[in-house]
Amino acid sequence: MAMTADGTLRFLHDTFDPAAGERFRVDAIGAAATPVSSVRVDQAGLAGAWYAPYEDGQGFTFDYIASAHVVFMPWFTYGFNGGADPAQLAWYALQGTSEPGARSVELDIYMTDPGTFNVGVVDTHKVGSAHLSFTDCNSGLLIYQFVQGVNNAAGGTISLTRISPSTSSCELADSTMVSAQNSNMAAQGFDARQSGSWFEPSTSGQGLQLTIIPAGNNYAGLVFAAWFTFDPANLADDPGHQHWFTLQGDLTTATNGQVTLPIYRTLGGTFDFAATLDTVQVGHATLSMQGCDKARIDYQFDLSEVAHAFTGLSGSTDLVKIGGCSMP
Repeated sequence: MAMTADGTLRFLHDTFDPAAGERFRVDAIGAAATPVSSVRVDQAGLAGAWYAPYEDGQGFTFDYIASAHVVFMPWFTYGFNGGADPAQLAWYALQGTSEPGARSVELDIYMTDPGTFNVGVVDTHKVGSAHLSFTDCNSGLLIYQFVQGVNNAAGGTISLTRISPSTSSCELADSTMVSAQNSNMAAQGFDARQSGSWFEPSTSGQGLQLTIIPAGNNYAGLVFAAWFTFDPANLADDPGHQHWFTLQGDLTTATNGQVTLPIYRTLGGTFDFAATLDTVQVGHATLSMQGCDKARIDYQFDLSEVAHAFTGLSGSTDLVKIGGCSMP
């Protein structure tokens, strides 16, 4: 059960039929007596990583690109069959324009055409729609619906919880400002303003979502990156060729804007359903920040069976930040 920002109460029942091997949903809508409070969507105070605790192992990253008034929110998830199979890794890009001061935003759900890891440009096409709102600076609600023929035409409601600490103040509906959870100044070449959406123009359609919190005030710092990409050339294991990883580590060994991070892959999840704890390291990457809006990532995947199609793969990618580093 969840309540939207406009006071609509939604009941969602998710059932698995063992005999048929299928999942289905019952979704009912009713009017609530009192609308819940909300926050404006068009702000950097909501930026960072979000998830639903009841389905740990999948989630979202929120980026508000102020120069274009655009909310960009990649969704890292799985197929409906789930299981410890890399072919079940799936991701989508949610994107929409937010009006100034809006307390919710309508998003289109996009899926890319099949692509190749770190090679070439791919097109995207709309496969669904979503409604996003926030009840406070650390809690949100996403209502989504896929079109017929894509992702089993799934529809549902996801209650979102912030994972990464906020690094900008957040404005409530009544104009009250909530202070950032971490406001450390730039250090060691890392700056919270470097958080956001990064990509290589020559391989548009894949990229990284960075969350950066500099070290300071007895905090070791944090770099979290969600990497949405594709299978290597000639090694695709699903029709969409999709693959994703996460990179995460502190900044205790960082120097001059450079830090080496483990590359993780998480399997075993099911689309908007159950939690998974099946996370393993499959390589490492060195992230080199080259200023406010330029960076480089050098990656090396392990010579290990757990790396599957990426075994031994190495290379580099030059990245630019969408929207630059200006803050609203």
